[in-house]
Amino acid sequence: YVKVLKEAGLEAYLYGKNGASDEIGVKAPATPKESKDYFRDNAAAIVEKQLSDLIFKIQAEVGMARRKDQLSTTRLAVGDVIAAITALFAGYYKDTIGVTAAASAAIGVNRGRKDVFAEYSKDIYAYQYSALLDSRTCPTCAELDGKVLDEKAYQRTSYDPPIHHGCRCLWVAILADELDPPPITGFPDNTSKLLEPSLSASQQEQIVELGRRAVQ
Repeated sequence: YVKVLKEAGLEAYLYGKNGASDEIGVKAPATPKESKDYFRDNAAAIVEKQLSDLIFKIQAEVGMARRKDQLSTTRLAVGDVIAAITALFAGYYKDTIGVTAAASAAIGVNRGRKDVFAEYSKDIYAYQYSALLDSRTCPTCAELDGKVLDEKAYQRTSYDPPIHHGCRCLWVAILADELDPPPITGFPDNTSKLLEPSLSASQQEQIVELGRRAVQ
């Protein structure tokens, strides 16, 4: 599971890095050691957290079965306990792994893009928030779609995709030599209607948070 999660994240990272490089017509930069270590270390961290939570749930299920067995006039069938534990494992694989892998891929794609933008920041005029607009788009991402930030605002914003589970948004770089670049809009002055990002602003915490939420 650790290996799969790590490789999925790296594959998504390379996809994002190559895609961003093609968009702005530059050579894809070498992958920084920090990014390589990120996927390795965080895959291990998220699996450790998820397995710890799974073990806790199994222990709780067994403890509850023992209490029922002590209070009941008829002994609890071993098959019932096994079935309950099997359901926990089935739920773990069905709900946890798929959710985590998808979110890890989204983080990987965006991290790859950010590394390209950082390498060529001197050639970039601004950054535009791009949401995939359809029936699945959340109100916050729909509101931010098309907004343009300068370098300083881009670096400090907490709206750094993915900003929630299932987020499909990206930052798109606008080159400094574009003939008719869009104006810098910034984000809306009144952000009270925007939901705060449900994922941590720190990428080093995002993937661990995903793992924690996936098993809740």
